Amino acid sequence: MRNRLCHPLRKINKEGRCSSPPWGVLKLNIDGSSRGNLCHASRGGVGRDSSGDIRFIFSIYKGFHTNNLMEALAILYVVERSCALGWKQNICEYDSHVVVTLLNEHQLDKVSWHLAMLIRHILWLCNSTESATFNRIPREWNGVADCLAKWASDHG
Repeated sequence: MRNRLCHPLRKINKEGRCSSPPWGVLKLNIDGSSRGNLCHASRGGVGRDSSGDIRFIFSIYKGFHTNNLMEALAILYVVERSCALGWKQNICEYDSHVVVTLLNEHQLDKVSWHLAMLIRHILWLCNSTESATFNRIPREWNGVADCLAKWASDHG
């Protein structure tokens, strides 16, 4: 069955089309949602292989949290899930500038201890993989993950 969320052969370009990762790589589109900055919060996302086939999808309500914490929890979830499924190469795409900067630059001295702990745990898990990249994409390009996260907030 063809994946209806993303055409399997298209690449993300300036118009925001979906792209499939290279063979052997799992692409993870992730989003965290908080309906205020300490309100109903959730996470959602999808993992796709090089054929564009969905390997997993999730939409999880988490109670009351901040948006940055939910973004980090969403990333932690997909990294744990991809490791459990045996994927050694991952591309994580999401729309949080704060969290992508924390993951790529490791500047954790000015964030909450909880967020810093989550980022350290994500980076530790990534050490057990061959490669893990963290890319920020425009919010408009992350529609599926955004819808999944918001759905869980609304129906949690």
